[in-house]
Amino acid sequence: MRNRNQSFRHPADRLLGAAVFSFLGGIAVILLAMCIFSLLLAHAPVPLTLVRPFACAAAALGVAFSGLLFAKKVGQRFLLCGLACGLFYAMCQLLAAYLLQGNAFLQNGSFLLSVVVLMSGLFGGAFAAARAVR
Repeated sequence: MRNRNQSFRHPADRLLGAAVFSFLGGIAVILLAMCIFSLLLAHAPVPLTLVRPFACAAAALGVAFSGLLFAKKVGQRFLLCGLACGLFYAMCQLLAAYLLQGNAFLQNGSFLLSVVVLMSGLFGGAFAAARAVR
């Protein structure tokens, strides 16, 4: 008879749980960064041309944190986990840009934002790998 405290979950279930946990954590960081940047834009004398760079920075922070969480939850192949996380967010961003702008989505910086998001996820995985080495 198995003990109730022992978890005999399938590895795919653990991977899916890690993905959902890291997604929710990344979204929380993105929302927090967006709130902080919006307060900064509302109450500080900064130009409104900083809206897009602040949004890009918030997305990069959230994806890096998501890659870090995913790599730590999986516990192995940290860079691959970060790359997968960044690739997921980059594909979501490119799909959303294509749906909103049509065929002209590559002309206004959407591709560069997806590269930033991809590299941020990879950075989160690399940070998790560096922390695991110590």
